[in-house]
Amino acid sequence: MHKTIGIFGDSFADPNSLSGDTPWFKFLEKEEEKIECYGSSGSSLWWSFENFLDNYKKYDIIIFVYSCPSRIHSMPKDWGVNHYRKPEGKFSPIFSSLEFPEELCEDQDKKPDFIEAAIEIYWKYFSNKRLDHFIFQKTFDEINKLCKEEKIKIINILSTNENLDLDYSSGPNFKGMFEISKKELQLLHPDANTPVDIGYDSDVRVCHLTQENNAVLANIIGEAIDNYSFDCVYDTVIPLPNDSRFVFNPSITQRYFP
Repeated sequence: MHKTIGIFGDSFADPNSLSGDTPWFKFLEKEEEKIECYGSSGSSLWWSFENFLDNYKKYDIIIFVYSCPSRIHSMPKDWGVNHYRKPEGKFSPIFSSLEFPEELCEDQDKKPDFIEAAIEIYWKYFSNKRLDHFIFQKTFDEINKLCKEEKIKIINILSTNENLDLDYSSGPNFKGMFEISKKELQLLHPDANTPVDIGYDSDVRVCHLTQENNAVLANIIGEAIDNYSFDCVYDTVIPLPNDSRFVFNPSITQRYFP
């Protein structure tokens, strides 16, 4: 029977690979299945949710990777997918073609980058953790309710350890992708959380995982899809780092961060 799978999310669901590795969802593709991916690095939960709303009815199965809730929820499209940006100087700068409004800067020779300035203002004045969590919870609820109404299988993957109410969950819930990614890196760099912490501009690991662990994750999700039933109650979260199949080997990590 032909099946279609839609993937939504951030860098943990991004098909682009600097290493040339295969992302986890490509391992799910079988002869009778078609996979389409909308994942994009740096994107917010709201960005993925809008893509979901525009496309979800096309699929038999949805795998939704929920990005960290503390990102800028929405930006103008021509600013790129930079919802993760913070004015901390740890990330590469955004070079904007937009002119900074003259009325906001008298000395045009010293005018700041318009996008950088807007981002700084957001984090200084408008960021609100309770609002972030509220949006996260309501988005999770809506995705699961819509999939249940359309009888679409849904797999929820929480990249962080955010606590959610699962009253409306209509599919298996996994968490801890970031913890696995961090554990891989810390085999060689114990204090690092991301490759930026050890001087890299980007993470060469596709979906922030080694090739071995992309394959393991695909096996776990594939099993969840095969065992899925509408009759089940999904009121628990399954911690991915507890699965013994994930591989943590310094020589593998060194392949990506020599």
